Amino acid sequence: MTRRGSPGFTLPELLVTLTLLAIAFAYAAPRLDSLLAEHRSQTIMSELAARIESARKHALARAQTVRLCPGTSACGEPGNWIEETALVTEEGDLLRRFPPLAASGEINWRSFGNRAWIQFAPNGLTPNQSGRLTYCPENGDARRARQLIVNASGRVRFATDADGDGIIESSDGTPVVC
Repeated sequence: MTRRGSPGFTLPELLVTLTLLAIAFAYAAPRLDSLLAEHRSQTIMSELAARIESARKHALARAQTVRLCPGTSACGEPGNWIEETALVTEEGDLLRRFPPLAASGEINWRSFGNRAWIQFAPNGLTPNQSGRLTYCPENGDARRARQLIVNASGRVRFATDADGDGIIESSDGTPVVC
């Protein structure tokens, strides 16, 4: 009767396999970190786009002026868009509170009306208030910055990297800076 060896790996085979896995992981880890940071930035802006769309839908459904306000402060004061945001009527009645975003860094709102909030008229338009929400990560890396552009009709679009340099451009074609 012949005896076969037990199935499995020998110690040298196992060490070689673990070494190759460690090298592969060390090579992929920086790219994975970059991919996660990129996904985090995109998720934050997608959530903000959903909040803006919710405000526009509330204005249309209620046929009244609705504002999306940053932070926990009153709608007239500048606030932090990363903190919770509030959906209020023009009279100040609270319609909905959105929880804080899972983000670090800052989000800035710049508009033609130079107001701290985004306002939608009963017809869903932004009366003289089109603008941009720009997210800059805590480390200030412009490659991870993202921007939402809100036009006069109340529609939202994501800014893109038109020239392929890894940094998105604003609606006027200039690169976003943090």
